[in-house]
Amino acid sequence: MLVFSFWSLLSLAQNAQCTLTLSGTVYDNENQPLAGATVVVLPNGPGTTTNNRGRFELKNLCEGVYQIEVRFVGFGSYREEIRLGQNTQLAVSLEPDETALQEVVVEDHAPHVEATSTFNRLSGHELQETMGKPLGEALRQLAGVNTIQTGPAIFKPVIHGLHSNRVLILNNGIRQEGQNWGAEHAPEVDPFIASNLVVIKDAAAIKYGSDALGGVVLVNPAELPRDPGLGGQLHLIGASNNGSMITSGFVEGGSKKWKGLGWRAQGSIKKAGDSCAPEYVLSNTGFEEQSFSLAAAYHKANRGIDVFVSHFNTNIGILRGSATGNAEDLANAMEREPPQQTMPFTYDIKPPRQDVQHTLFKLNAHQTAGKNDYRLQYGFQLNVRSEFDQRRGSLVEIPALGFRLFTHTLDLEWQRQHHTRFQSNWGINVMHQVNEKIDGTQTIPFIPNFTHNAIGLFALEKFTLTHWTVEAGLRADLRNYDVAGFDFQNQLYRSEIHFQNISGTVSAQRIVGKRGSFTSSLSSAWRPANLAELYSIGTHQSAAAIEYGLLLDEETTQVVPFENSGVKPEQALKWVSGFTYTGNRLTLDVAAYLNYIRHFIYLRPRGVTSSLRGVYPYFRYTQTNASFAGADLSVG
Repeated sequence: MLVFSFWSLLSLAQNAQCTLTLSGTVYDNENQPLAGATVVVLPNGPGTTTNNRGRFELKNLCEGVYQIEVRFVGFGSYREEIRLGQNTQLAVSLEPDETALQEVVVEDHAPHVEATSTFNRLSGHELQETMGKPLGEALRQLAGVNTIQTGPAIFKPVIHGLHSNRVLILNNGIRQEGQNWGAEHAPEVDPFIASNLVVIKDAAAIKYGSDALGGVVLVNPAELPRDPGLGGQLHLIGASNNGSMITSGFVEGGSKKWKGLGWRAQGSIKKAGDSCAPEYVLSNTGFEEQSFSLAAAYHKANRGIDVFVSHFNTNIGILRGSATGNAEDLANAMEREPPQQTMPFTYDIKPPRQDVQHTLFKLNAHQTAGKNDYRLQYGFQLNVRSEFDQRRGSLVEIPALGFRLFTHTLDLEWQRQHHTRFQSNWGINVMHQVNEKIDGTQTIPFIPNFTHNAIGLFALEKFTLTHWTVEAGLRADLRNYDVAGFDFQNQLYRSEIHFQNISGTVSAQRIVGKRGSFTSSLSSAWRPANLAELYSIGTHQSAAAIEYGLLLDEETTQVVPFENSGVKPEQALKWVSGFTYTGNRLTLDVAAYLNYIRHFIYLRPRGVTSSLRGVYPYFRYTQTNASFAGADLSVG
């Protein structure tokens, strides 16, 4: 891959001498490391957050004089002028300060990571090296994270063996909701908006939902400017294999008249043609992507408001050789090289293809009163997915599958720092979701229309001792689905399904010396079957397969009432323990995990079948008990 980047401000002056590193440790007034403290170079330089040992690192700095600011909730900010002429280490101590708490408590870009979590972060130079890659491919750089790839632009993150609805993605603090019912449905997120990507490998983020059986991915943008000025970046990236061209950039600024007002406008455009194997072209594997986001925030001493809106649009080609019309085509699709219907390289994208749009709006407000912090956040998402098959005549430009998913969320949260050793965090999450098919496809919908209402209550308590930090949490959830669809006989069916359960977590961290820490957590989580797992019916073209849901009778293909089906929610018990060491010349991160899931839902291959649309392998959703165990190792 050939990569060209044009940076503004300090980046324009980078040269071969910009190889210096500023690192250090942030401590509280009792000489205990502070995880999650913000470290920034003022006014518009790079920034990062401390890890669970209080360590931070800023790489690729040039020689010169820098203003460094360190902030943490409940502590006074720290500023120091640093003259950097060689690699430098700092030891920063912060003092409790209620006034400072009011200054910085609610910055949406915060990584949402507790000290007792087992997590990895991708930021700084490492994140820059992934520019232009999809979110799932970028996360593959982290230990314990793999991907499912079903096309050149379709990557789905896999954490400790689990993916899709078992991995929760928070996009700028909003739980990402999309048509996430297929392994080939990539997250509708532009990684260019992120200043860091964080993967939490346990269920410590219980306040965001109980169904993160695999883990949580946090996409955290950089904080908006606080000081007057104007800045930005522009990136131009190209790849030789598929002739891809990527342009991304942003402009941001702060107000001189209205102190505390900042804004940012960001956009990306991607275009790629067919990918190429060593001997031939993979026809119809090009993709196009356009995305933009606008963000603004206004903060005063003890209150503030943030607004964020983004739109993501992508058109992805599916390998033409995967389309099958008969048994011979199916055999060729699996065995033939080059694939059938291989054509010369082109940027054109024809059926089979996916057209996906995702719009997000977030409004966040906060108020601080003494030691109490109150937060209110509303989110709206619209996800539109169309999958185009190889059809004839007037149906060529009509999707074979088409759905719109509307999601409204409301989150209320209260946090109190009782004193430096004890913190409470309680809240409520409400969601209203509507899924509807796009009319005119002339096919039986792959999943039915549904309305989903959910409410969750959580309570988290954190205790800090001399060398220990202990956190415990409980969560209760109620979910209701109102379903309406058609079966193979085109008969209307309706169902109302209720789920309720309680989940919990307990975790602890032990500081080992000045540079090491040991973390261990035990958590329970649950996840009800999603509507695709229950009701999917027919051909999933982008997967080149036919799928049947848990509620479809295997002999009659009629829909079985949920209460008579024996389907159970997944129940997981996960243990994760890890040790981290950060030295001057060595960074070590090792973790082990065991995740036992009762009533695990998976697609079981059942053979080959034919339909009016061709011959395909077919799969049926099934439940069993499953165990996932392994270890992660990262050495640097």
